[in-house]
Amino acid sequence: MKLTRAQSDTIDRIYQERRRLAREEARERRDAFYQENPRAEELDREIVQISGELIMTALDGDATRTDFLKARRRALIQEKKALFSAAGLTEKYLEPRYLCPHCQDTGWTPDRECSCRRKLVIEQFYSDSVLWRRAARENFDTFSLDWYDNEKKLKAFQGRTCREVMEENLRAAKNYVAGFDTRRDGVLMTGPVGTGKTFLCNCIAGALLQAGRSVLYVSAQELFDRIEAVTFDREDGDEAVTEQFAEADLLIIDDLGTEFTSKKLAANALFTILNERIIGNRGTLISTNLDLDALAERYSEPVISRVIGEFRIMRFTGRDIRLARRLQ
Repeated sequence: MKLTRAQSDTIDRIYQERRRLAREEARERRDAFYQENPRAEELDREIVQISGELIMTALDGDATRTDFLKARRRALIQEKKALFSAAGLTEKYLEPRYLCPHCQDTGWTPDRECSCRRKLVIEQFYSDSVLWRRAARENFDTFSLDWYDNEKKLKAFQGRTCREVMEENLRAAKNYVAGFDTRRDGVLMTGPVGTGKTFLCNCIAGALLQAGRSVLYVSAQELFDRIEAVTFDREDGDEAVTEQFAEADLLIIDDLGTEFTSKKLAANALFTILNERIIGNRGTLISTNLDLDALAERYSEPVISRVIGEFRIMRFTGRDIRLARRLQ
């Protein structure tokens, strides 16, 4: 993903602040420890002094003096470890505690960009305050089952009522969030317009955002518009299509099937995106008004085979709640 200079500067400032805070907190811990254990500070100074002397004696070739200094340094180090042990600590207590132990809050490992930086890139590239506002309104606390009929038994749902179906879907959504760190299945929400699919998507998105996970929420039209822009070189950058949607912990594709685009392009791109995310153990949530047969006709058998094999299917039913709310 190609960031603007301002976005890149923002990410750099985030890492600078993380490192500053980690070093400052480490310094505070060290000062407090030295105040309680002044001998530890003396030992640090002596160890540094002897290490400097060792370099000079090694250059001079004085083997006797070198051996003496090495032994003295080992003794000092052991004495220092004993002080930490007596306090119930290790020397790591004085080291900076970085948020990301892999890159130590630099954003880069020795051979690649760190995964924590890729998440920040997503947040900057797709920063969407609208998603936060949606989640503030539409979340598990505000999801109401009162809109769903609890009288009529539905033959297509093994005799369950509409409300019972939605109770099961709500339970499944909460379980999905609770188990997200250990199992990131895909989820397909399918059913008529206005039956709560987007609302439940927002519930899941908000819960994961609150838990610090990265969530990318796009409509199907937005998704394929961006794919077309990259495919036909209408925007800067030569990244593969999948790279743009590969890194978020959860990708939500809303209203699949409502987009206007080439069927072949949509089928190929969707299969690639789903496949890459499955391989990368990243969650994908799709909402659609189409049933599986209509999805297969529109996006090809390989796509539906991937969905059936790897996704949880959540079927929705009931009246158009959006319309009911307006009428009310």
